[in-house]
Amino acid sequence: ALTRSSKIAMILAGASFGAMFYTYLYDWVSFAVSLAIMAGIFALQKRFDLVKKIAIITSIGLLISSYFWWNMRALARMAHAEDILMRLGGEFSHRLRLGSVWKSYTRNFFLIAALWIAQGIRDVRVIFISSLLVSYFIVVNAQIITGINLQPDHWYRTQFLPIALAIAMIVVWVYERYMPIRLNGYAFMISVAFLIYLFGGALYGQYAYSKKHAEAYAMSKSCTESYEWLTLYTPKGSVVATLPFSINSDVLIFTHNKIFLPFGLMTTASNEELWMRLMIASGLWGFTAEEFTDLLRNGGAAYY
Repeated sequence: ALTRSSKIAMILAGASFGAMFYTYLYDWVSFAVSLAIMAGIFALQKRFDLVKKIAIITSIGLLISSYFWWNMRALARMAHAEDILMRLGGEFSHRLRLGSVWKSYTRNFFLIAALWIAQGIRDVRVIFISSLLVSYFIVVNAQIITGINLQPDHWYRTQFLPIALAIAMIVVWVYERYMPIRLNGYAFMISVAFLIYLFGGALYGQYAYSKKHAEAYAMSKSCTESYEWLTLYTPKGSVVATLPFSINSDVLIFTHNKIFLPFGLMTTASNEELWMRLMIASGLWGFTAEEFTDLLRNGGAAYY
């Protein structure tokens, strides 16, 4: 959208940005920060036509994401909103993250420097990829401003795409600049052979692993029969009470029933409600105080 004059491309870019809000928190936050960085760089370069494009793309994205913000507002107004936030886990501090991510900082810094040296700071593609890489420095340290950074390891995953794009762009630049013309044909054939080997090997590896470890991922016959029985002989929407987290998850997937004891990360119920339901379910199974304690020590507290 930034390198074309097409209005359709700009609208689609805004729609794509807006759709991110309904998928993965870390993607849209990183991309929103990247858009701000891009706009700042273009403004410094006095390329206000590109700043205007980013403003339009951002506006379309925010319009499409409006339901997300309405939903988040409703969630924040719940009396036990803090319960939900704390269950998500994360870092609660205002400290700079350094020890665990300094290698990531170094990698991104060198990739950005290489892009600038190879293609120049005014190349729109370089600014686009560089902004995605720079955003990491900000989002991974969000706790400095907000005091909380939910599951900060997820920020690393947002970097897979810009890292791949940066490396690809640098490789293409080196190839075009230093590869002799007479070697172009051989280089192309070698590249194709490597890609076939890489993707073919990955596909075969998946098949071989699945064949070898199928039993570890297959549902037991007794569970399959139980879920079929529930679907056949219980009213739709009736509630099933059970303790194991895995069965509670499967009941939702493989039957038409609801569950009495939801997983803490998949419900808006309060902590007090979850603890009460866990105790009731344990009581139904006749757990003693010692057995209940043992349940918690073996994952019950982590799940519920």
